[in-house]
Amino acid sequence: MSEPSDYQEILSGQAKEEAKSFASAFRASGLSSVDRFLERNKDQLAYGKFAIAKTLHELEASALRSGQITSNWHSWLIERLLARADSLFAGDFTFITFNYDRLFFASLYLMIRYGLKQDPAKAMELARSVPVIHVYGKFDYPLENMLQRDRLSGYIPRIPDFEAAASGIHLISDQRDPQDEVCKSCKDAISKSHRVVFLGFGFDKLNSERIGVIDIANRRNPACDVYANAFQTLGAERRRMLNMLGANARIGSPDHACLDFLRANVADWIEE
Repeated sequence: MSEPSDYQEILSGQAKEEAKSFASAFRASGLSSVDRFLERNKDQLAYGKFAIAKTLHELEASALRSGQITSNWHSWLIERLLARADSLFAGDFTFITFNYDRLFFASLYLMIRYGLKQDPAKAMELARSVPVIHVYGKFDYPLENMLQRDRLSGYIPRIPDFEAAASGIHLISDQRDPQDEVCKSCKDAISKSHRVVFLGFGFDKLNSERIGVIDIANRRNPACDVYANAFQTLGAERRRMLNMLGANARIGSPDHACLDFLRANVADWIEE
């Protein structure tokens, strides 16, 4: 009877050592992104994806459990979009994200359910009608399983949850084909938009190429308004953004994170 317990202790010990080794190597690399670290250390890809999924999955669950999920810029924006619900649910707004978590979608679902007083099934149907594109994949663990647990009062993440979540994450450059259907959807949405708003986007050249950002400055449609928050950016970084987005793009103050940027730059038309 002691073998399973001993075996679990061995596995636990191995996992701790692997986690310690991974964390030390990542810190020592000096790289700002774990994605870039894994692209250069493919031997650690499997564990790295698991670690990303475990960390963000727990944060996702924590945000749902605490109720903080609708207390940031998500709530400010979604509240105003729900005031023009016919346009929102008709697909007039598309959201493109490089994040793996589903926090924006969860915020949208919760605010539709409780803010518009919809039953769970109808709220999920309406939330799913709003295009949310995950460029590099997302957690595969069903978000509905978490949303239906009464704010997760009894939710305890398990190893299979993290493994399932990791399976939808794409990291390596050769898995990110700029011609794949996801990238085409992003380019199509951006090319047809009358307004494009960037929040927390780093304007990495490769990412910008994949979703068509580098084409914005050369667009023939002069009616497209472009906004970009530029929190903690410096002069050369801001000039690079303008070169990519066009001289008429509205670049936010270096002091404005997402919520302050939205209030300062987007409120005049989003509240029309």
